[in-house]
Amino acid sequence: MAVTRQQVAVFGRLLSQIKSVQQEMALLSKGKPDNPVNKFKVQHINQFLAEANDLLGELFQPLKGFTQFDDAALPTNSDVVMVLAQYVGAFDRFRHANERNFGYERRWDLEEQAEDDGFEDDDETEESESDEQDIEEDE
Repeated sequence: MAVTRQQVAVFGRLLSQIKSVQQEMALLSKGKPDNPVNKFKVQHINQFLAEANDLLGELFQPLKGFTQFDDAALPTNSDVVMVLAQYVGAFDRFRHANERNFGYERRWDLEEQAEDDGFEDDDETEESESDEQDIEEDE
């Protein structure tokens, strides 16, 4: 499975944002785990989750049946921490499934790399061989 450079960029940005919110929510959860999260935070968290769901797709969806928090029934601090931890894990699985070994390094398996895998196309090979024969005949 190959990904685009845009997906890699979205992945990096979203993972950073989700981890940052997860850390902030974990601090709030330590003091008052059952306190509800305010609507402003829920709206922003839901935006991150919507983008994450688009990127991860059904295959890497961390919680089946869950797409975002209900901002009418506000989640608790500990609910948000638990869900975001599941998303971080899903991002790790997504990365692992979309990387491959290049020598001793693991890199993203980009669609551009998949198209340019170092092997010549059969049609190109035949054309270059016929061009070489034409050159030899002209000489």
